[in-house]
Amino acid sequence: MVHSLVQQLVRQYPVQYVVYVALRPDHRIALISYPCCAMYTLLGELLVHAYDMGLEQMITEGKEKNLLQGFVALDREHEDNCSSVAIGLYKHFKQWIRRAVERKSAYLDYTPEDATAFSLKHYRLAPCQKGDTRFMTPHLPHRQIGMAVQRRHVIYP
Repeated sequence: MVHSLVQQLVRQYPVQYVVYVALRPDHRIALISYPCCAMYTLLGELLVHAYDMGLEQMITEGKEKNLLQGFVALDREHEDNCSSVAIGLYKHFKQWIRRAVERKSAYLDYTPEDATAFSLKHYRLAPCQKGDTRFMTPHLPHRQIGMAVQRRHVIYP
C-alpha cells in the first residue's frame, strides 16, 4: 500500500499522538498504528461503511479493548454525507451486547428498539468541519450509508 505524504504528516503529528494515548483506556505510550487508506468520494458514489470489530471476542476474551480509530476531514462534511454515531451508547455497552446476543443477529447491530430501551437516539449525524479530527472506539456503532451528495476527502492516519 502506498501511504501519501499528507497521511504520513498526519500520523506523525505529536498532538494527535498525545490525544490517542490520553483516550486509550490503558494510556499506553507505545502504540501500534496500522496505516489505512485515504477516502476520496465523488458526488453520486455509494457510501457504505459500518462497524464490525470483533465485539464478541472483545467481550469474551478482552481482545482489542484498547483500540481507537480516527480520521481527519479535509472537506467540510454535509449532513447527508457524514458519519452517524450512536452517541451515549458506551454507557449501556454491556446491556446492548447482551440484547444483541439474545437477538442472535448475524452481527451485533444497534436497532431502534435498543435506542428506545436506553433512551437514546438511534443514530445521530456527526458532520465534521474542514480540518476536524474524529476519535472513536471502533466497538461502538457508527456508519455511513447512502449516496454521496458532495465530494469528500478523509484521511485515516
